Amino acid sequence: MFVYIAKKLIKDEALLGSILERAKTHDVDKLLMYMSLDQRISQEHHVLIRPHHLECKAEKCYEDLLETVIDYECSPYTKPDKPLNAYDFLNKLLDMKLVEKDIADRLFSIMHELGIDSSYSVLDDTDGMAYARSLTGITEEMILEEIAGYKDPEIEDFIKANI
Repeated sequence: MFVYIAKKLIKDEALLGSILERAKTHDVDKLLMYMSLDQRISQEHHVLIRPHHLECKAEKCYEDLLETVIDYECSPYTKPDKPLNAYDFLNKLLDMKLVEKDIADRLFSIMHELGIDSSYSVLDDTDGMAYARSLTGITEEMILEEIAGYKDPEIEDFIKANI
């Protein structure tokens, strides 16, 4: 879903190329941890170490925050319990005081650049919803095969250290 949303929203070819490269390892650490750790523990660790999550204390570059926005925008397509688009979700985080104003402003700026700085339902994106429905039937073996094809030194180091 991440690649679909990135291609839908990012018009600058160089930036799209950079984000598609990042997409290859976007949540790979979490998937690897799922194989040997509880899902909740894996998710908690993932959000603390990956800069596209606001809980991670690492300095965030533009591409990290763009990944955050795309991540938020993907949720309602694949998670019925998370129906808010990126804009509405960020407003909810602000209301709950779970995001700092300066980070929220940077995220809103990115949403504005992408043309998603308003409330709307992703259910109206019939092509996107059809694509999301097509993602069912993905097996652990398919994921492992995809992971095996990655040539990212960060992921290879992670695998050596944790598996």
